[in-house]
Amino acid sequence: MAESTGTYTVRFKRIEDGWWLARVKEVPGVLTDGRTLAATRRRIREALATAVDDAWEATLVEEYPQGVVQGVRAVRRARERALEASAAARTEMRRAVRRLADLGLSLRDAADLLGVSHQRVMQLSRSERNPGAR
Repeated sequence: MAESTGTYTVRFKRIEDGWWLARVKEVPGVLTDGRTLAATRRRIREALATAVDDAWEATLVEEYPQGVVQGVRAVRRARERALEASAAARTEMRRAVRRLADLGLSLRDAADLLGVSHQRVMQLSRSERNPGAR
């Protein structure tokens, strides 16, 4: 068995029949394929285990074709923006509930104006009175 560094680069590539091919950059001859990424990930560890002692504990750094990377990055950025927008909307909803309550509106009227259930307005008004509570 070869000496191992503990970290290996696995390069994934789509092949003509739609399967994935994976190669370990640092260990020539270690490659496998699979119909799905998950299957290919399992198989690459098995293939690596034939060449190094620490295949099952090793860190595998995955590399994908540029088009795949770009698409994934775009989605991740969009999801991050959506999470930030969602957090901002929750903050604004809490503020609105507080303002409407200060104006003396009922839970049902506040819910109607905000487009949420009166139960949600009740939850938000409770969290405003007790910020440490969930």
